[in-house]
Amino acid sequence: MWRRFLTLAVGLLPILGAQERRGRIDVEHYLIEAEIQPRTQSLSATAAVRFTPLDDNLTSAVFELHNSLSVSKIVDSGGKQIPASTSAQDFTRRLTFDEPLKRSQPATVTFTYDGRLTGNEESPVYGIKFASIQNDSAYLLYPGRWFPVSGYTADRFSAELRISVPAGYRVLASGVETRETAADKTIYTFKFERSSFPGSLAVVREQATPVSSGGVTTQVYFRSAGKEVVHPYGEETGKIVSHFTSLFGLPPYANLALIETESGAPNGYSAPGLVFLSPRGIGKQPNTKLLANQISRQWWETLVSPASRNHLWLSQGLANYSELLYLEHSSGPGARDTELRDTMVEALTVDNVPIVQASRLEDYAPELWALVSSKGA
Repeated sequence: MWRRFLTLAVGLLPILGAQERRGRIDVEHYLIEAEIQPRTQSLSATAAVRFTPLDDNLTSAVFELHNSLSVSKIVDSGGKQIPASTSAQDFTRRLTFDEPLKRSQPATVTFTYDGRLTGNEESPVYGIKFASIQNDSAYLLYPGRWFPVSGYTADRFSAELRISVPAGYRVLASGVETRETAADKTIYTFKFERSSFPGSLAVVREQATPVSSGGVTTQVYFRSAGKEVVHPYGEETGKIVSHFTSLFGLPPYANLALIETESGAPNGYSAPGLVFLSPRGIGKQPNTKLLANQISRQWWETLVSPASRNHLWLSQGLANYSELLYLEHSSGPGARDTELRDTMVEALTVDNVPIVQASRLEDYAPELWALVSSKGA
């Protein structure tokens, strides 16, 4: 009996593997048109996704999208409706194509969706806020899946964002910015033409405080954080960018924007040209370790990144290593050695998962950071 079962199971493995591979795609470009309403904490959007099938006869594709966003329709480039099923458990929408797509021939699908994102909904990353719209501000970050995502943190893409907000608000995002002003709203367009991880944005009302340091000008958007830390943060950012440039070469962006998020958001998150910091992360004085780690990601995520989540140690480890390098530069070898000992101890806390199987661990879990960041360094 067991021998028959094992024979059947072994025979099925190639079939199951083929089914898994059938959904492989390479997302190349997004065109996202969205309207953000801070008063109602709502988002309405269309997202046209251009991708290339990586396998012959592609019959389905899976995208991740925040559960609080309701999809009203999904159509192909000819306007034909595409059937889709939803799995709330893993925040996915599975598209099923009537006619199989051919390998290497680009295709485009367009999602139309809307919903409220107050920050209190269940997050795609458990326990951490990555998407929140408030009366005076908003942030929509890539891990929040506020647009359809495929190949999370691995599949690089270019993007054009057209974001409409009420008059009096400003949008910050990655790419070359243009704007159009109407009577009661402003439409911001951001074109990001290289393959990376754009798609994170902020909506602000306050004016930026520009701070020049080390030949770098940083735009600081802090709200609740005391004004006394604005200039120190801008100055420290310039020093970090200058030092990393001397080590790693020119970054895609030297002049960064520092943006305050809110409690419950990650202490830090880096996107091309942008660094998002929570009030806890900001603190009462510049958090040099956090800032160095996040700024280094202008190289180790924005410029280069691993092709699989199983190799996250390449980017996360380099970010941690860069943090140690800057600590040595700013505070001396003793400070570096102390931090290095802590890093080595943390690396030893995970010994049951190989570093090249990082995708088995939950995103942003302490075990993941110990594995890919501490061991990776």
